[in-house]
Amino acid sequence: WRLVINVLKPFNIFSGLRAAGPLGPSLINKIRPDLQKKFSGRMPTDPDAISNYIYHCNVQNPSGEVAFKTLHAGLGFAKRPMLDRIGQIQSGLPISMVYGAQSWMDPSIGYSVQDARQGEHVTVELILRAGHHVYADDPDRFNTVVNAACSTFENIS
Repeated sequence: WRLVINVLKPFNIFSGLRAAGPLGPSLINKIRPDLQKKFSGRMPTDPDAISNYIYHCNVQNPSGEVAFKTLHAGLGFAKRPMLDRIGQIQSGLPISMVYGAQSWMDPSIGYSVQDARQGEHVTVELILRAGHHVYADDPDRFNTVVNAACSTFENIS
């Protein structure tokens, strides 16, 4: 496995998708059929709309991939975790974190931020019927949480 990892290391995660060219959308359907299923109720007229959208978002200039690759230490872990620097954020700035209860993301980090910034406005929202794609799994609850966070910021500033 080490050899494979070292050979693939210089490439960005979506390099293969870009190399697939016009076969990309069907490749997405084969690799991630869960995404097609998750969004199918929202796009009843065009069953390929989601795979086309994902494909076209990810075959552009890979600036987001390059940034992610630069900022992570491997397997998605941050090189410089924000929790280690949370005290440097301006006092009085509200912070809101949103997690899906079935996500691989660990909400304990959000609670650690609350502990580290006691007396500050820090909210941690755990959306019960959601995984990593919170906005898609429970869009109504997600929108409510985001609107509340925005209102909090507007009231403070």
